[in-house]
Amino acid sequence: MNPQFEDESNEAAAARRARRMRRWLVELALGAAFVAAIFGADRFGAADPPSIGLARFCVALAVGVLAAWFFAYYATYRSLDEFERANELQAVALAGGVAVLFAAAWGLAEAFLGWADFPLAFIAPVFSASYAIIRTLISLRYR
Repeated sequence: MNPQFEDESNEAAAARRARRMRRWLVELALGAAFVAAIFGADRFGAADPPSIGLARFCVALAVGVLAAWFFAYYATYRSLDEFERANELQAVALAGGVAVLFAAAWGLAEAFLGWADFPLAFIAPVFSASYAIIRTLISLRYR
């Protein structure tokens, strides 16, 4: 360890872990709400007879949850220091690449191999899961 840097205090480390846990719980709750809203829209739209009003509500709810997810992430990002922002940008870029690669590969398989259609709305959970894994791996590098 570099002698000119001091170790993080126990209180600061505990506060940082608490912030990270809150962030993780918010992201998990928003992700679960998004997937639940999509499944609700599918269920109510495919019912016999279809409940179009409930399906529309679930679609609007899914869009609202995505917007809330974006603003929650933006608020968190603004509170980070330069080092943490650099790590976040790296995680977002890599997760975006994974999501694009996944979507392109599945689209090619749909077009040429007859695979089932992949609902584009599920790109958000693919990105989110990739981002969470990549962010964790990046943070492990600095422990």
